[in-house]
Amino acid sequence: MLTVKTIKAEFDNAESYGYVYGYIVRKDIIFPVYVTLGKEQEYISSPLDDKNTEFKTFTSSTIYITETDEELDRENYIEIIRQIKVRIFC
Repeated sequence: MLTVKTIKAEFDNAESYGYVYGYIVRKDIIFPVYVTLGKEQEYISSPLDDKNTEFKTFTSSTIYITETDEELDRENYIEIIRQIKVRIFC
């Protein structure tokens, strides 16, 4: 599962088979992403979750990863990960 940070508006509009823009962090580097969402699942909270953070989980999603926002706008992806479970938060 990959975790994607979104802004509140993206999070609120996220629904099954929709999409979101956000960011992932790998090795302390922030990467802009576009995510086509799969089916939403009920999020099961963890005791480690921040109580002030909202989460949603989607199965069978596709994440398009870039190094900059400009590359994301140009659809110049450095990696595409398909059929992955995604947790989004804001």
